[in-house]
Amino acid sequence: MTATRIDHELAKVAAKTVPGTVSDDLRTRYAGLPHMIMASGLAASVAFLLAKAESTAGGIDGPAYREAATTLLDDAADCAGIPRGEHPNATLTNIANADHHRYLIAESRARMLAVWLARIANARRGSTTGQVTGTGA
Repeated sequence: MTATRIDHELAKVAAKTVPGTVSDDLRTRYAGLPHMIMASGLAASVAFLLAKAESTAGGIDGPAYREAATTLLDDAADCAGIPRGEHPNATLTNIANADHHRYLIAESRARMLAVWLARIANARRGSTTGQVTGTGA
């Protein structure tokens, strides 16, 4: 068995989560996620993403917001040993009701994943193939 670096693992998860084409609005939201999680907490941040998914359900970004919320919740819950729910709101409730230490572990993991979501979204800005389109500068 080989060890996998945490950042490599998170990069793979983020690459599967971020859509191949990223709108400016979605890229901006992803860029703000790490700070939002740090400032407002995991529960409030994911609740925002889920609300954004509902308000943009007819647009191209609606599914991306829901996928980001679901991925953040599932990955954080798995890392902290918190059971997943049958849907994102149930997982969110499980995380919110977890003991303080497990919640902090979940929040820390989600913050690390959010950094990778932002990096991948920035790399896919304007891309129609999901391939990196430049240096991101």
